[in-house]
Amino acid sequence: MIVPFALDPDALRLGDWRCLGRLAPIWALWGVLIDGTTELEDAADQLPDGDKKRWLSLLDEKRMRRDRQPRAGLTVRQCLERGSIRDLELAGVQLLGLGEESAKRLGIDLTTPPPTHRGQIEVCSLAHLDLAKKFEKIRDEIFVPEKLSTEEVWKRHFEGLAKYARQVVIFDRYAGTDAAGAPSVPTNRDYGTNGLRHFIDWLARDAQHCKSLVIYTAAVPRFRDDAVIEAIRRSCARAQRLSVAVRLIEGDKESKFHDRYVRFDNTVLRIGCGIEVLKGRATNRRAEISRVDKYVHESEPWETEARAAAVLYEVSS
Repeated sequence: MIVPFALDPDALRLGDWRCLGRLAPIWALWGVLIDGTTELEDAADQLPDGDKKRWLSLLDEKRMRRDRQPRAGLTVRQCLERGSIRDLELAGVQLLGLGEESAKRLGIDLTTPPPTHRGQIEVCSLAHLDLAKKFEKIRDEIFVPEKLSTEEVWKRHFEGLAKYARQVVIFDRYAGTDAAGAPSVPTNRDYGTNGLRHFIDWLARDAQHCKSLVIYTAAVPRFRDDAVIEAIRRSCARAQRLSVAVRLIEGDKESKFHDRYVRFDNTVLRIGCGIEVLKGRATNRRAEISRVDKYVHESEPWETEARAAAVLYEVSS
């Protein structure tokens, strides 16, 4: 899941930006800013130079998730001036960070313990946005129970990240052989669909910006390289809008690449059982999926080293 949130631009302009250091890592892993205007940039321009630079860096779409799709209706400032929080709810906002002036105008007491709600939107002080219950709830969703629908697993853990990601990487040395060991044609009841096919199908369906996928995997001894590549090619059959490349790690080197994760831009999902968590109609065991920033996880060195030990195949374009 991802928490869509909006910020009060007047609160930023008036100096309620004390949450910056705490908000940044939470936004990077669990949030998407809903804003189709330049109101926040305009407000940040009025801050002292150091804070201005930090906020403008955060507002850069290349670094942080931001939904700038044009929407009908009012801007965030106009909604707050008119008390039209309902319009923000219609735009998909689930969390709103307010400043004191806007809170008084709306008759909201920010000194009371959170959460405060207006409709389905949780409202809290911009200065304490990182403490919102919406963020707290999503941070606690780590474990995947047995017999949970794999589409529900996708919805809870992958869908929100897939929607906004521009670059997606699967790093799982068993993903290719899992696909090669699955039936080439899934059963009508979908028990045989391998996790990689599910991932690719659902990524192609839900991604708004991503056009390509890179898969780092390997062929374990009982599978030939060409069998693994052909299995991955079949898994891409329904994902015509995605370009898929495979970096097949050579057999004598694959054992050192033991980590299994999916990276959506700068957010890494560490998955104990790998992409197999999406296999079939429901999970067959308990699993754990955790999020970490790629700079903490050091996925870039992993991928750089794996590229040197792999052969590149373009399987779908």
